[in-house]
Amino acid sequence: GAKVGLDMVVLADVSGSMGVDDLPPGAIEGRSLRAYASGSGNVKRIDALKEALTQMLDARLRIAGRESRMALLCFNDSVNQRFPRDGGMAVVDSQTDSRLIADFRAAIDSLSEYGSTAMSEAILRAAELLDSHGKDDNERLIVLVSDGKPFSVKGKDAIGEVVQLRNDELNLVNHLFHTRGIRLQAIGISDESLYHAWEQRHSAPQHESLRPDHGLI
Repeated sequence: GAKVGLDMVVLADVSGSMGVDDLPPGAIEGRSLRAYASGSGNVKRIDALKEALTQMLDARLRIAGRESRMALLCFNDSVNQRFPRDGGMAVVDSQTDSRLIADFRAAIDSLSEYGSTAMSEAILRAAELLDSHGKDDNERLIVLVSDGKPFSVKGKDAIGEVVQLRNDELNLVNHLFHTRGIRLQAIGISDESLYHAWEQRHSAPQHESLRPDHGLI
């Protein structure tokens, strides 16, 4: 990051499944999430996401060099930009004004979970933001933080569309890399074993939309 300029759009999954508390307090290496723990002693996926984004921001603030910019989008049924508040992208490094960094931290803290998961739309919006506001000679990166389960309510005529929906994200990311040089890195929240243990604690099958999908991630 210090040697090469980097334009980064972070996509934060804030769909309803991110409210599942299937993570242990030590879910993120090097940090304790005990402060977030619910009555069950476990941690919601959304709180682990916030901690991951905070660590990512802290890492950026230790870097100086080529001008690098960031933006934060959240997505559920729709896609919304949380940072910078006025749109576009903002320089985020060790020289950034403290008020702007406070805005970024406030944007992370404000994230809350509800709704379904418009993952393809979020990736497209991130790519458009990089095209519109990225520097021509900078590396371009999308960072996706999600439990990996794209889901939207289906009608009776939509049987079989789940497989195609899954393929959409993969084909889209592949297309953006080969045609526009945009890379995507993913941070997976929760996994099948943690979810299975949570499901057993609740003694009843849960909705399929809550199950993490790290195969997709």
